[in-house]
Amino acid sequence: MAGKRGKLLLLKMAATYNGTSYTTVAELKATSISVDKTSIDVTSKDSDDWREAITGTKSVKITADGNHTGDATHDVLWDAANAGTPWATQLVDASGNTYTGNFIYENFTLSGSDEGLESFSVSLTSTGEIVKA
Repeated sequence: MAGKRGKLLLLKMAATYNGTSYTTVAELKATSISVDKTSIDVTSKDSDDWREAITGTKSVKITADGNHTGDATHDVLWDAANAGTPWATQLVDASGNTYTGNFIYENFTLSGSDEGLESFSVSLTSTGEIVKA
């Protein structure tokens, strides 16, 4: 089985928090998606010394970083991080699958060095269902 190029993993944002038209965030260098599910411990004295658990809540986390170019999408990242409300977001993988839903932009960081490019990083956490299509 052939590998898939990481550069094809795209983070897309709506221009507003409840938008339905998505624009790719420019100049990304790295992007990752993580699906998490918590477990709830239901161990009791009747568990014969074995831990027992049931499924808890699900969440999706996305992190991305890249070069800051002054592109309009970076203004949208700033707006999303300061909004304090969920933002319509989509992730597209190399196979063309989309993961769409509302995310809270927990962190947006700009950084730079004397002889390097200005860069940014962003982290998001889902709120509500994320639909894979």
